[in-house]
Amino acid sequence: MGAFFNKNKLFFSNQTHAIINIRNFLNNILGGQTMAQNKTTYLRRQKKRNYSFRLFFLFLIVIFACIAFMHSSYFAITKIKVEGNRYLTSNQVMQLSQIKEGMNIFSLKSKEISNRIKSNCWVEEVNLSRELPAQVVLKIKERTPLVTVPINQRFINLDRQGVVLSNDVLCQDNLPLITGLQIHNVVNPGEVIRSQELIYVLTGLNRLNDSTLAKISEVNLSSKDNLLMYMLDGMEIRLGNYNDLAKKINLLIPILQDSQIKNTSIEYIDMRYSKPVIKWRIVQ
Repeated sequence: MGAFFNKNKLFFSNQTHAIINIRNFLNNILGGQTMAQNKTTYLRRQKKRNYSFRLFFLFLIVIFACIAFMHSSYFAITKIKVEGNRYLTSNQVMQLSQIKEGMNIFSLKSKEISNRIKSNCWVEEVNLSRELPAQVVLKIKERTPLVTVPINQRFINLDRQGVVLSNDVLCQDNLPLITGLQIHNVVNPGEVIRSQELIYVLTGLNRLNDSTLAKISEVNLSSKDNLLMYMLDGMEIRLGNYNDLAKKINLLIPILQDSQIKNTSIEYIDMRYSKPVIKWRIVQ
């Protein structure tokens, strides 16, 4: 009986050793495959890292090359063009901009240049554009004088917003003269005259076209209850008070542009009523 158990014990021991040997064999095979896979993965990552580094280095080279090219003499300014100016000369605008030929076109700071040009009271808006490789275009919008006002024993021009325009710019426009406006403070070019009555008048006159404005000789504001407008041919227009002044101007426009009225002598047009009243001159 003991011999039987010893024989079985030996059998199971041999089987156990065989299983252990098979397991070790498989582990060696699988372990080798894992090491090979790890090595392959490492090489792939290393190759990808090297490729990314070379790509980044190439990107830096391109960037530095572009910067160097942008600052080369190829982009040195050779021409400065001014557009939209009527009252200011092109030389005045260029002097205000402080742009010089030979400067790099990409070194210009548009906002600073715009502010320098707009420091002149005649300039309302500025747009700077670059026409590569070497031309700069300055497009400006000037303030348009709308009326002339006598203030402190001198005459000044105002635009539609009441901005005082300097007299150093030659203005040959036939502008309506505003009289009866009480302004005691000293006003300087670029300042805005704060007068509600004046704003009403400017808003109304701004509705008229240039040809009609050129025929107005004077607008008298002496009486707040009866504003008077005089045309160059002597015709008087009675506008009444400031109430609905813009509406009165709108009613007046087709009358002034009527071809029959243009060739007829009129003593006055009274706009103080719901409908305009026209008084004809008596021809002797």
